[in-house]
Amino acid sequence: MLKLKLPGSRLERIENIWGYIFIFPWLFGFFALTLYPMLFSIRISLSNWNILGRPRYIGFDNFIDLFYDERVRTALYNTIYMAALNIPLCTAMALGLALLVNSNLKCVSIFRTVYYLPSVVSGISLMMVWTWILDPSKNGLANMFLGLFGLGPLSWLKSEAWSKPSLVLMQMFLVGGGMVVFLAALKNVPVQLYESAEIDGASAWTKFTKITLPMISPTMFFQVTMGIIGYFQNYAANFIMTGGGPADSSLVLGLLIWRQAFEWYRMGSAAALSWILFGIIMIFTIIQLIGSRRWVYYEAAQGGDES
Repeated sequence: MLKLKLPGSRLERIENIWGYIFIFPWLFGFFALTLYPMLFSIRISLSNWNILGRPRYIGFDNFIDLFYDERVRTALYNTIYMAALNIPLCTAMALGLALLVNSNLKCVSIFRTVYYLPSVVSGISLMMVWTWILDPSKNGLANMFLGLFGLGPLSWLKSEAWSKPSLVLMQMFLVGGGMVVFLAALKNVPVQLYESAEIDGASAWTKFTKITLPMISPTMFFQVTMGIIGYFQNYAANFIMTGGGPADSSLVLGLLIWRQAFEWYRMGSAAALSWILFGIIMIFTIIQLIGSRRWVYYEAAQGGDES
């Protein structure tokens, strides 16, 4: 009688079994909490379902209806508008703070903590604080500050013109995590490059543009890519601080998906809009990946293998 012989020694097989045991929680989480919901949402996007009844297959009607929905176009415009402001401003601010705290001064750790602290504060409480700061009355902290210079008051979150910039301003307060990532990248830039540049008489601006930026460009690429993915899905601040108003001026795709699902009980439309958002994020991410070949510098790829 032939016996099936598994490849590898007995010890290797035991190690493989234990390896699968240890990764089982992740595998279960991926299949049960990620893959299955994604496949289920595809089915729901092709159905008419109000949660209570049974899904009724309607084909691509949800996608067609969303194409002609004025709210979808408004939410898409607001989402792209806010991402286009958020990503460059927050990336530049995170890099600027990282450059400021990238020193060996005695108290620099205090400043690093202060700049990073808002990133660990509960999102809801922070949004409530910013709702008070951007209060449209003269008692709001932002309007009180403008009043010192004889300006304002501005309507901030209550204004169609200022609602999106107000939310962008709040997001700029949360760049501590990006600052830490950039700080780690700056610490890995070889000091010898700066020393050689100083011997050649390079200015601070030249060292920044010719050494610092190229050397940290992979980190910047990572930050921008994650920013694209994150900001296109973000809607919590819009939901809590403005509710998507006034007059849908701060309505974004993530908030519209939430409304479709849990306010209007159109689960099919919500699932279809989620896949539309997924496609938009994929398009922008692919554009970013293709464009990165022109400005992202990888030292190993440039230098090649030296032997």
